[in-house]
Amino acid sequence: MTTVRDAFAGPDSAYWGDDETAQYVIIAAKHRDSDALSRANFDAARALAADRGIESETMTAGHWAVGWVEYAIVPPSDTARQLDEEIKALLDAYPVLDDELYSEYEYAEVLESLAAFVRDELGRGRDYGYTIEDPDALASYLYDALTARNGDSSPYLERYPNIERGQTPGYDERPLIADALREYRRARRMPH
Repeated sequence: MTTVRDAFAGPDSAYWGDDETAQYVIIAAKHRDSDALSRANFDAARALAADRGIESETMTAGHWAVGWVEYAIVPPSDTARQLDEEIKALLDAYPVLDDELYSEYEYAEVLESLAAFVRDELGRGRDYGYTIEDPDALASYLYDALTARNGDSSPYLERYPNIERGQTPGYDERPLIADALREYRRARRMPH
């Protein structure tokens, strides 16, 4: 069990809050650069606390390397200690507290990445005589087309793993995306 006071006990940190909050138990943490798994586990830990009738709070602290860190904290009690131990045991057995929530966060990251790619790269299509009205919808379409979210095995996943991981498509993947864009334009009857 780690308390707020424990988390700030090191030589490179300091806590200037009140003594009561210093005793709160930290059940989860995330930072500015946290991935989907860390963010999902943070929110799932807070949901577990709520399910047990424990009110959690979020405490934010500045950090020199990652900008900020958020801690999910709960008032000290036997129930809070049990919750903390349960969360640690669950994470020791399997790194995901809520698979459905994690999947939602991953999917959102993939769509964000594809939408950014569409805005930055394909959005320059104005030079070629067409515009993309809704890059987010196109990103969703591209994701579905490229990863076959309908349950079929995707021919793209082995050849283009970056797309499913939410990374910006690499140079090799752009022809594939151009094909998907052409199909999107046909489906939407967009001008070429």
